[in-house]
Amino acid sequence: MRVLVAGGTGYVGGAVVRVLRAEGHTVRALVRPGSPRPTWLGEVELVTGDVVAGTGLEEAARGAEAAINLVGVLRAPRGQSHDAVHVQGTRNLAAACLRAGVRRLLYVSAVGADADGATPYLRAKAAAEDALARSGLEAVVVRPSVVFGPGGPGPNMVQTLRDLVCRAPVVPMFGDGGFLLQPISTDNLAVGIARLLALPAAAGRTYEAGGPERLPYREVLRRIATAAGRRLRCLSVPVAPLRAMLPLLERLPGFPLSRDEFTMLLAGNVCDPTAFWQDTGVQPEAFTGR
Repeated sequence: MRVLVAGGTGYVGGAVVRVLRAEGHTVRALVRPGSPRPTWLGEVELVTGDVVAGTGLEEAARGAEAAINLVGVLRAPRGQSHDAVHVQGTRNLAAACLRAGVRRLLYVSAVGADADGATPYLRAKAAAEDALARSGLEAVVVRPSVVFGPGGPGPNMVQTLRDLVCRAPVVPMFGDGGFLLQPISTDNLAVGIARLLALPAAAGRTYEAGGPERLPYREVLRRIATAAGRRLRCLSVPVAPLRAMLPLLERLPGFPLSRDEFTMLLAGNVCDPTAFWQDTGVQPEAFTGR
């Protein structure tokens, strides 16, 4: 198929584009105006457009048979909201796809997306799913947990933790570190997305995508340290004082955690990926810390 990928220049998007090309699809990647040309994507068609502004989308969708929306931000850009990026962006892309005759749009959401979610990010993801369901397109939703492994540039939680383990004298351990994560590899996620895009039975369905293990945060850190050949030195940080300080700390340049990210981290990030693995036929890859 000819596939339009919005967000293909991001961390997960880079892996998705590579898999689509390897499986014989023709890829057209949407690039925001003024962005550097992402030559690392390889032989893909690049079209300039912006899902939030709604510009360039009809040209991008013209001639495509399916589309993937990977656009997402954990922290809303200055001057924009999560609703603008996730909800309005999804509406704009879906409308352009409908006018261009695109049949199917796969939306990459997030584990925990809910209209009553604990953060604006999770509420916006749920609203975007709802907007897609009402769009008139064949909608497929994938909700991934924490992602690890090679991808494109962009925020990468596991890489951030690896940098802390390798460079910081101590690594903060929030509470007892018992909250659960379910890491899924970029390769597993990307292959699954590519297969669901082409699977007729996936239309109208929502898939949760997590790895084969539910791991406490402290075990995630231990595996990262082992893989890096480092000794793990942790400093226990009480949750309540840190939560109170985050409104100030998150303003510091390079500080790796916002209030919303902290809330989602403590809530855990686990799911039931049974349908994802069954329908894609992908072999789950365990988290090794790399």
